[in-house]
Amino acid sequence: MGDNKYFIKTFVEMHNHPLASETGWQFLKANREMNISLRTVCFDASKVNIGISKSFYFAAEMAGGFGNVGANLRDFRNFSRDVKSFVDERDGQMIIDKFKVILETSESFYFSYEVDSDGHLAKLFWGNAIGRRNFELFCDAVSFDATFDTNK
Repeated sequence: MGDNKYFIKTFVEMHNHPLASETGWQFLKANREMNISLRTVCFDASKVNIGISKSFYFAAEMAGGFGNVGANLRDFRNFSRDVKSFVDERDGQMIIDKFKVILETSESFYFSYEVDSDGHLAKLFWGNAIGRRNFELFCDAVSFDATFDTNK
């Protein structure tokens, strides 16, 4: 047995179990995948404050059942965790980068920001064409952040 060879001396069939049934194969880890469609559902749902469980149930409804989704609830939770981990402390820089791209393509877009002593985004202001036009017409502007404090 020293040359990595194994021999079966005794086989007890009742100690064995059948492989996954045809109806259960899609739940095996090797057959599950968070494809781009499922990632999009999960990501877009989170942008409108729809939780992971509800986005999974929505995907199951759209696919015609849980067995047709191609992933399970744990896969959805893991994907969400990975996205949050990736964004982590990059969220401020990500919005600045996005605004720089918008600035390159829109002459009427404006933004300004400040960072604190630790390099964290402390203040952010932006105005689009409509907001800037309203300011020109009315010489004043009031803006409200309707999404403030909604992530509880």
